[in-house]
This record gives sequence, C-alpha cells and structure tokens, in this order.
Amino acid sequence: MAREAAKQSRRPFLPALRAADRLLDGRGSGAAILLHEGAAEPLGRVLPGSADAVIVGPEGGISDAEVAAAGRAGIPTASLGQQNLRTETAAVAAAAIALHRYGRLG
Repeated sequence: MAREAAKQSRRPFLPALRAADRLLDGRGSGAAILLHEGAAEPLGRVLPGSADAVIVGPEGGISDAEVAAAGRAGIPTASLGQQNLRTETAAVAAAAIALHRYGRLG
C-alpha cells in the first residue's frame, strides 16, 4: 500500500517507519523532532533545514522518561497545538506541516 501511494504522489522514495528507540538513546543519525503535547514551540517553527525523522508517540502519549531521553540525545520537542490527536492523525498532520515547510505542499 505504501509503495502504491508513493508512486501515485510521485515521491522519489518511500518514507521509513521505524521504532524511535535508536534515536532516543543516541544511536540514530540525522535530525529528529519529538512531538509532545507539552512542547512550547509548534512543529512549523522547530523544523530544521531538513528533518530525517518526526517521532510520534503511542496512544496515551510520550512518557517523561522518553522526553528526557530525547533531550539527552539532542532531539528537540515540538507541538501540534493544544488539541490531542490520535497517533495516526498526528503522523499525517506532522507530514503535512513538514511538506509545507519544505515547499512541497501548498
């Protein structure tokens, strides 16, 4: 299904879905952002020149330990606003914001 969607939208690559543990413990590479409802800055302002990963938490939210681990790994936190979104909705909203920020949407 992902391959067909990528072809339909003329994407040059398939986005990867993976567990965030490698990023949170500092073993990952590239720029990442952790979505968290307690973050002060909105995602659109936190996005760097390019981001390799946006970390979306599970239903029930990101734990304080995970937020602390992200901070130790140098991963900034960002918010999608005051509303709490379901995991699958947050991922789509984050992707849309990133695509818009990088001039690929709208």
